[in-house]
Amino acid sequence: DGMLVMHTMLASKKVQYVRDQPLVTCVVESGEQYFQLKAVLVMGTCEVIDDQTVVRAEIERMKAAKPLYDDLRAKKLPPHLERHYAKPRALLRVTPHSVTTWDYGKIRV
Repeated sequence: DGMLVMHTMLASKKVQYVRDQPLVTCVVESGEQYFQLKAVLVMGTCEVIDDQTVVRAEIERMKAAKPLYDDLRAKKLPPHLERHYAKPRALLRVTPHSVTTWDYGKIRV
């Protein structure tokens, strides 16, 4: 649907900041050295979704879409982490207004 979706703790300051000011900028980058750097910068409006049924369903959808992360997740979390991740979460859904990308690997020296 062209939106960025991420999740965080519902009680986080990030959620309050977005509720107060929904205009956001997100950057995702990769690369270790200068001529390997690639990035995308998205500017848009962010919506906070706190309906836990919707949030949990979207988190499960994200997990299913990225099964390669299963190898990185512990099969069984320690009790303190289970309690932490059981706390209410929020979805942050960004509707992009502008998208900028760059790839320094295309620079010829």
